[in-house]
Amino acid sequence: MPLPDEKKGSAQIGKSSSKDTTPAPVKVVKPAVPAAGEIKRAAPSPAPAQLSPFIAEHTVAAGDTISALAQEYYGKSTQKLWDEIVKANPQLKGDARGAKIGMALKIPRIPGYERTTPKGTPVIAYRTVKSSADTISALAQEYYGKSTQKHWDVILEANEEKLHGDPKRLKIGMMLYIPALPEDMR
Repeated sequence: MPLPDEKKGSAQIGKSSSKDTTPAPVKVVKPAVPAAGEIKRAAPSPAPAQLSPFIAEHTVAAGDTISALAQEYYGKSTQKLWDEIVKANPQLKGDARGAKIGMALKIPRIPGYERTTPKGTPVIAYRTVKSSADTISALAQEYYGKSTQKHWDVILEANEEKLHGDPKRLKIGMMLYIPALPEDMR
């Protein structure tokens, strides 16, 4: 419905005029309610080019501490970093000592603590290889939305020190850098 033209002195919103004052019908849209037992799926994940608010998901192993995780993911360990990790993980209930073996912890992206690969490429995620299904091809598809030789090469090059260009060197438990794609590949 167009707004009244102020220059012509039209009726103000909320005031009646001599024209038809019958209100327009209002369409009420109710959200769909899943049937009993039906699972309502969340919206799809953001496009691979978007940065996640998390740089990694870490599965707690024996000996892991929040301090050690901060050192591993941010290159230093400070109270501020510990607090950010705890805040990103409600299952810790505000206690840095609440991490239990097998618990999955989200490692948040914190401005000012961005990491790069040894060659200086910005890292969009750290990824621990969890199973034999975590191949270079699968990781490229997961993070870039495409799995071509060029995409594999980006991951292989970023992890040259560990993989030496050979995807067969990938081992369960290995942490990989997932670098940002070069401008020409975005």
